[in-house]
Amino acid sequence: MSDVTQQAAQAASDTALAKIATSMSVGGGGTAFIGGLTLNEFAMVFGMVVGLLGLCLQAYQTLHKRRVYMAEYKAIEQKSKREEEEHRAKMGMYQ
Repeated sequence: MSDVTQQAAQAASDTALAKIATSMSVGGGGTAFIGGLTLNEFAMVFGMVVGLLGLCLQAYQTLHKRRVYMAEYKAIEQKSKREEEEHRAKMGMYQ
């Protein structure tokens, strides 16, 4: 094999090994973290995650309701304005 081919093979091997090492480090750290928790601590973390998800859902729901309310409010204002203009036009016919 030529020198360039050997260098390319070495670089590919180093990249693959680095990726495997990173995956093993992350996996090992995650396992150590989960394994280090007792049942009560795990329940506490799970409860905090569920609480945060509930808070996010509630915030989204509130924002969605506000958007719907504002759209309805604008539609009602436009309808009221249109009816007022029609009324003025009709009353203008009698003058």
